[in-house]
Amino acid sequence: MNKKFPIILAGPTGCGKSSIALELAKKFSYEIICADSRQIYKYMRIGVAGPTDVHLNLVRHHCYNIIDLTEVFNVAKFINICDLNIDKLKNQKKNFILVGGSGLYLKLFRYGLSNIPASNKKIRKQFELILKKHNVRFLYERLKLIDKHVANKISSNDSIRIIRALEINQITGKKPSSLFKCFYKQDIRIKANWVLCWPEYLWLVKRLIKRIDNMFHQGLIEEAVLLRNKLHVNHRLLHTIGYEEALLVNDNKLSLENAKARILLRQTHYAKKQYTWFKKEKWWNRVNPSLINVIDIISKIII
Repeated sequence: MNKKFPIILAGPTGCGKSSIALELAKKFSYEIICADSRQIYKYMRIGVAGPTDVHLNLVRHHCYNIIDLTEVFNVAKFINICDLNIDKLKNQKKNFILVGGSGLYLKLFRYGLSNIPASNKKIRKQFELILKKHNVRFLYERLKLIDKHVANKISSNDSIRIIRALEINQITGKKPSSLFKCFYKQDIRIKANWVLCWPEYLWLVKRLIKRIDNMFHQGLIEEAVLLRNKLHVNHRLLHTIGYEEALLVNDNKLSLENAKARILLRQTHYAKKQYTWFKKEKWWNRVNPSLINVIDIISKIII
């Protein structure tokens, strides 16, 4: 492995990225940067499979549990926060492993943004009210009329990304797709070892089942209630996979077993979308995280 370069580690939800990153960080004396759009928020740990206290004591983590719940986190903020931490580590002559699962975030981290504005709370609130009055399909159809290219790359049920695209359009008066850089090899903004965990789907499903059980055992319901007490009733974070179902169990509106089944369905659906995102990107070095010697494999595949 070229230890001059950092490691970017990605893969579908539940594939063991965090554990692999921890072992690699210990082996090479790297630090970890969390590139997760939910782990970055305060008070969200169990439901987003954040690092445990043991992990935090073993390896130093950055970009974890630092954003207030009321802040809107987007790809521009993600890149900015990562860059600040990377510069800090460089000044300390330290290297890092950046761990995440969002194909869009990591793609734009690799190539950069072009003139994408910060989120506007007032405009975003307008679209959230439209979503509440109508439905996500209504907003998705509007986006298709504005920018079919971007709409085709977003799930018709992904209200967060749909609203973000509409927000960008309203702020700039331009198609969101026109603001992204063309992706050329010479535009890569960071030299790194790009490693993708690529498990077999059935193996991943079995891991997700165990992870869901562990989350409830660790106190997912209590964490979800704490989160609700700090947010307004329809806040988007309360609809995060796992938290929404845990609150329904707490309110006696859903049985525990049905909640687990529903979480599994949503997580596997999300994992399939992640497989689709990453399949299009050819720069990754794919590894199978189910192999016992996966750490040795990652250490050897990149020269």
